[in-house]
Amino acid sequence: MVSPTRAERPEVRVARKRPTAKKRTGAPIPAHLRPRPALDYELDKKRRRRVLGVLRGLTPGLTFFATKYSRRSLRVDSIAGVAVAAYLIPQVMAYAAIVDVPPVASLWTALAAIVAYVVLGSSRILSSGPESTIALMTGVAIAPLAAQNPDRAVALSAALALIVAGWSLLARLLRAGIIAELLSIPLLVGYLAGGAVLMVVGQLGKLTGTSYDGGTIVEEVSGFLGVATETDWLTLAVAASSLAVILLLRWLAPSVPGPLVAVILATVASVLLNLESYGVAVVGQVPSGLPVPQLPEVTFDDVRVLLLAGLGITVVGYSDIMLIARGFPLSPADGEKAADLRPDPQAELVAMAGVHAMVGVFSLNPPMGVALGV
Repeated sequence: MVSPTRAERPEVRVARKRPTAKKRTGAPIPAHLRPRPALDYELDKKRRRRVLGVLRGLTPGLTFFATKYSRRSLRVDSIAGVAVAAYLIPQVMAYAAIVDVPPVASLWTALAAIVAYVVLGSSRILSSGPESTIALMTGVAIAPLAAQNPDRAVALSAALALIVAGWSLLARLLRAGIIAELLSIPLLVGYLAGGAVLMVVGQLGKLTGTSYDGGTIVEEVSGFLGVATETDWLTLAVAASSLAVILLLRWLAPSVPGPLVAVILATVASVLLNLESYGVAVVGQVPSGLPVPQLPEVTFDDVRVLLLAGLGITVVGYSDIMLIARGFPLSPADGEKAADLRPDPQAELVAMAGVHAMVGVFSLNPPMGVALGV
């Protein structure tokens, strides 16, 4: 048998590995023109990786929890979560009074915001929820439109949250996160101090059981001085006692959640002594149930009026997030670098948009005892 020549061997090898494809005319197709399914498969695989990369970029919190979170941190984080919740519950109920919505509204808002930030947030040292300065700005923005109607206030605050989400998303598209590099710690201290003064002055009426008209700080103070002699001393005693408990526990036992203890003691005293019958205002019955997502019932004129307020809240809220992250740094854990603890300025804009969108669609007060709000 005669062996094939050197020039014939490549044709024999190709014929054994892959059948020779033929055109309709019967002529063989050249090797470089034959279909190669493997190339199509690789292209499809790269497309899937691209989609996964986009999803991971949009959900840094969920990605961290799924890939980098250590089970050894679960016990410590669980204790920290209980402590944060202990402070958060009475805190958000107090913020509800600023916005003039039912107290249960802020409880649902805190839950929606925390869940959204777990998925979208880029920092493991930050959380999301109702905040004093934002609550004050929200109350000022919706008060003229709500006309002291709690249901109307809830709808307006939900619409304002959606507007903030829209502004945050627009800022991300414009890559406006660069402004985080222009913020300073004195700015944070300054507007937090100013917000604290506004909150204290704005709550003088509830603190003393009096009622008066006001607007600016000067008007609020002058209005209060005009009715200071009508102070309900039992209401003032309850407020002063609660403040004393918080300050005393902070001095003697800083690890004990002072606000929660103060709320529990005041609740027990209200029930045992029937303080409501003596003129002390109480929260009342708290609705139960789960929130139902829906859009707020507001008009186009309401949205137009709230647009500028939403822009201001977006700027202040984003500044608050970035400055607090910079002002309270943590030491890197095992396998982490110092850069891992710094939140991504652009990703935080997406997280802010997602948090406010979540609050906006879960912040209405439907019937049958389900309530939520800002």
